Amino acid sequence: MKYSLMSLMVDTELKLMKPNFIHMSILKDMGYEGNDPTIDEVFEFLNAHGVPMKNGTMTFEDLVKLAKDCGYDGLDLMSFHFELPGAEAKEILDKYGIVLSAVNLIIPFANASTEEKYQVMLSRAKATIDQTSEAGCRNMLLMPTVYALDEGITMEQSFHYLTRGLKECVAYGKSRGVVINTETLETAGVSYCTCGEMKRIFDEVEDLKLTGMCSRYSRELTGINMLTVSSFFLVTAQSGSGYAPGFLRKKRQKKPGRLP
Repeated sequence: MKYSLMSLMVDTELKLMKPNFIHMSILKDMGYEGNDPTIDEVFEFLNAHGVPMKNGTMTFEDLVKLAKDCGYDGLDLMSFHFELPGAEAKEILDKYGIVLSAVNLIIPFANASTEEKYQVMLSRAKATIDQTSEAGCRNMLLMPTVYALDEGITMEQSFHYLTRGLKECVAYGKSRGVVINTETLETAGVSYCTCGEMKRIFDEVEDLKLTGMCSRYSRELTGINMLTVSSFFLVTAQSGSGYAPGFLRKKRQKKPGRLP
C-alpha cells in the first residue's frame, strides 16, 4: 500500500450520527449542562451560541468512493468517523477496492481513576477492536490519553491506569487479529511525551507497537532496539515519518520531574 486517505482530512464534510468527544469538549467549555445530546442538539446549541458548525452530508460510502476516485489505496479512519458495523463497512470497502488501513481510537485510560470508568472505557475499546477486525482491518492506533489529566490524578497514577488499558487492548487485539499501535502525544500534561516516558511504557506493555511519526522525538524513540513498528506503518514511515532504526538517541536536557 502506498497512500491512505485520513478521514480527518474531510472531517467537516462527513455526516455524523452522534456527537464525538470534540463536540462535547466544546459544549462543556461553552457551559452546556445537558446530558447525552443528539448530534442535531449539538449543532443547534453551537449555532445558537455563535459557532457556525453544521453536520456534513458525506456518507461512509461517499468517503470510500472519494478515496478511490482520488487514487488512494486505503482509508485511515478516526473511530468517531467509523459508525457502520464492521461487516457492512467491509462490503463497501470491497466494492471499491479500498483497504481500511488503520482505525484511530482515543480512549483516555490515563483518567480511569475508578474501576467503573475503566470498564466502560475497556468495553468501548474492545467493541471498536471487534468492529475493526470485522471490517478486515489489521491495524489500530490507540491513544490511551488526552492532553490533560483529570484533577487529582498524578503522572504516576496515570501511568498505571494507561498501561493497564494498553495491556488488555493488545491482548484482545491479538485474539481478533488486530495489531495495537501507539505514538507520542506532545504535551506536558501527561506522561506520554518524552523518550524516557515512552520507553517505560514499551518496557511495561509487551507487543505494543510504535507508529512511524513526524514528532521531533521519533528518531530517538525508534532508535531504541526494543521498540518495533508494525509492517503497515513502516510504509508510512518510509515516506517521511521519521522511522530510522539504528539512529542513536541524542543528548537532551532533562526536564524537572519528567523522564528524559
